[in-house]
Amino acid sequence: MGLTQVAVLLVGGYLIVTGDGTDLATGGLVAFYITLNQILGPIGQITVATQNVAGASASVERVASLLAEPVEEDRPNAVELAPLNDRIRFDSVGFAFPGSRPILKDLSLEIRAGSTVAFVGPTGAGKSSIVHLLPRLQETTHGTITWDGVDLKEARLDSLRRRVMLVPQESILLGTTVVENIRLGLADISDEDVQQAAKLAQAHEFIEQLPDGYDTVVGERGAGLSGG
Repeated sequence: MGLTQVAVLLVGGYLIVTGDGTDLATGGLVAFYITLNQILGPIGQITVATQNVAGASASVERVASLLAEPVEEDRPNAVELAPLNDRIRFDSVGFAFPGSRPILKDLSLEIRAGSTVAFVGPTGAGKSSIVHLLPRLQETTHGTITWDGVDLKEARLDSLRRRVMLVPQESILLGTTVVENIRLGLADISDEDVQQAAKLAQAHEFIEQLPDGYDTVVGERGAGLSGG
């Protein structure tokens, strides 16, 4: 559109100066140029609107694909898990992502209550997969995982995920306040419990130093906080 305006001025100016067989006057060129701008303005708005619609369509597709994901449901007569008393047991567990090679093959191990266990190995060995199988963020392809003898597939998901805490490598913070990020998913937690959790995580002192303390909005992915 900018090139069109420049071309009109150049050609019109040339015709006026040379009088090359036309009756074009300066006033006519100015009137034409103003009319052209009035036409090009809406065309530019249509172009921007088209880009916005295309971007919105891509976003709608992503939202639709998310909403189309199957809903996790408990099995009939699923049981409530009690706190771990004895052991977690992996019995001949296998896992593979759809259409890919197996990541875990016939894995058997025990994790006793109160013990500390580390999984060590190279990238792709299946360490993260083991951790994701425990709260059933992924499902085993064969074998069983039991919690004090209860098959995790027979347990209620909400009770299982109340018993297992997953701390990922990347800090996932939402664009809301500190207290709402800490309380996320636990509506019945008091402010005192939130502060106690922050103290256990050695975060209470620096949270208190934020502009609004626990009511400070941290920004998407913690954009309002320093890396430390």
